[in-house]
Amino acid sequence: MKICFPARNKNGENYATLDEMMELIGREKQAPWLVGTNRMWYGGIQLTETSAPGSVLKAETMDSAVALQCMADGEVVAEHLNKDYQKNTYNGQTLQYSTTFVLVKSICKPAPEKDYTWLEFYSLYMGLAPLSVFPKMDCFCVTDKGDGLRKRQHNGAKQNGQAAPLPSGGILKKGN
Repeated sequence: MKICFPARNKNGENYATLDEMMELIGREKQAPWLVGTNRMWYGGIQLTETSAPGSVLKAETMDSAVALQCMADGEVVAEHLNKDYQKNTYNGQTLQYSTTFVLVKSICKPAPEKDYTWLEFYSLYMGLAPLSVFPKMDCFCVTDKGDGLRKRQHNGAKQNGQAAPLPSGGILKKGN
């Protein structure tokens, strides 16, 4: 099972050591991991410009921001996507926030043939950027004409645009 920190260095590589990562998390003012500012248990980590400067998505970092990654292999079991930031007023000040989240279920199998050794756990990624922050991209859909064809990379002159995602097995299926 692959296990890693959800944020990476600005160059896109995983942190080399636990100490390197924990030093950045310890700089967080709001809720350093394991105890929050209220001195209560806090099992989450904050990923901000302080602890994950390369992963913060802003207009000026749109092309260079390093995507977050799941902490452990697993499957998405729940998600909620905001189209835009939510807004609320507090002490006369308008604040924006996101309720976008992804819940990932993982299973650790120390002895794959012995299911009683398996550990099922969940990772919650919340406060993620809403859809409006991401650049608009073309959405590709296979039509009747392309159903069952094998996708190939273009080998002619370079053209502007982006390649359609490669489906598993390389076979296109209608509606995907």
